[in-house]
Amino acid sequence: MSFKIDEWIVKLDENTRPKTIIVEPSLECNFSCPYCFRRTFYENIRRRFLDIELFKKISEECYRENIRKIVFTGFGEPTLNPYFHDMLDISFRKFDKVVLNTNGSKIHEFEREILRNLDKLELVVSIHGEDTFNIVEDLMKKVQETGRKIHTRAIVVISRSSYDSLIEILDRCLKYFSIIIITNIIPIDERSLKDSCIDDQLCENNVRNVLAKYGFKFMFSGSCVKSVDFKLRTSIFECPFIDSKAIFIRSDGLVSPCMFMSHGWKLYLQGIERTVTPVIYGDVSENTIVDIWRSPIYAKFRFLVKMRQFPSCLDCDLVQYCTFTLSNEHDCWGNSPSCAFCPFARKLAYCPT
Repeated sequence: MSFKIDEWIVKLDENTRPKTIIVEPSLECNFSCPYCFRRTFYENIRRRFLDIELFKKISEECYRENIRKIVFTGFGEPTLNPYFHDMLDISFRKFDKVVLNTNGSKIHEFEREILRNLDKLELVVSIHGEDTFNIVEDLMKKVQETGRKIHTRAIVVISRSSYDSLIEILDRCLKYFSIIIITNIIPIDERSLKDSCIDDQLCENNVRNVLAKYGFKFMFSGSCVKSVDFKLRTSIFECPFIDSKAIFIRSDGLVSPCMFMSHGWKLYLQGIERTVTPVIYGDVSENTIVDIWRSPIYAKFRFLVKMRQFPSCLDCDLVQYCTFTLSNEHDCWGNSPSCAFCPFARKLAYCPT
């Protein structure tokens, strides 16, 4: 198995396979956040919920191929899938590590599965308001009563209009979460662009001051508090999906290299509207995960990302004029698709892997 890049032939390890599958159980969500990608969604999807029979097929193949980690995330809230109880039960039998990304609003409905499988589960909660935190807090108290450990992450979305409440949020999170990640909103229109902390020095200073002031408190609590970057740094280009050898499976079974390019949506970086066109490399209802992973076109894409063979569109002198930066379909280096303006690879926002 090999592919050619100019005069070079790159040989692919014949035993290569993904280490992690990232599954989108649902495209539906019970929240309506003003900065959510779903507001710019323009794609017609075959299935809003991942079919349980297809999920069983995926799980069986992963077990057979020794793929031992599964992550539930996506453009919707995973716990809304009507068969999510079954998906969790299957996952705890077939995988060594199960990661659930959730807004926390329905987490109490899965208390039985969670408390029985604390050793395998990592719970990642995006913090949304008082009511949701109370639900999560009740569950975490029950976890603590068991005397057992659970891996937890809290995702705190920061913006110009919300950073004043950061101290209060962090104080509550420190009681229950081992890792707390402060992340930016990715602007989807002019309104959210004005509220984003990206390239906002005052917002960045306030967040940094909070982290500096509470550094010892974080240390003694046993929690680790991380923050994404607030300014673009050309030196940074790291794709969590490629680095962790992860593959993204949409709710309709189509396979994408990452969540960012899994669906059609729009973002509004630097005052420029940019369109993300879905990048699809296969369909798990028709082909195996491993066959899709080993296809030359998908392998070539992973190689280019790993070697950082993309221009830096976000700080290019021509960014306001170049039409290549308006979508991920092409770039000026001849790549198609392109990761040239991905804010996640530049660590401007948290990437759910």
